[in-house]
Amino acid sequence: MNQDALQACLDSDSDDCLASVPGLAQCVVTVRVCNAAALPTGGSLEEPADGADVSAADIRARAAAAFDVPGDVVAVRPPAAPTALKPGARAASSNGDGVWTVSSSSSTTGLQRGERRFEGFIAHYTPRTGALLEACWGDLCDVQ
Repeated sequence: MNQDALQACLDSDSDDCLASVPGLAQCVVTVRVCNAAALPTGGSLEEPADGADVSAADIRARAAAAFDVPGDVVAVRPPAAPTALKPGARAASSNGDGVWTVSSSSSTTGLQRGERRFEGFIAHYTPRTGALLEACWGDLCDVQ
């Protein structure tokens, strides 16, 4: 998905983003979150100025707010300490290494806030900024 186009759309006329941002509609259809929908108001995908990493409490609060569940039902797994990464290796692999992983079995509407409910969710957040990378909910999650 074109992240620059998404940010520009969100900054101007966010009601039309689904139709105007290349790749956003496909992202929604595949039920993968490819944007910063779970960031708090005023959040940013950029590195924090002080260089501080986010805490487990920050990640728990973001996930609880994004999925509309109580914070005490959100399990948080910190990023795995990277073992020697080879040049060009990705720090965040598909199994959740290198990212914060949160999960819950509580009933949620996911990030869509519709009337349909799902049992549980799994989401990955960046270790430095706490930006949402991807999420799934209910039976839509891959077996992990």
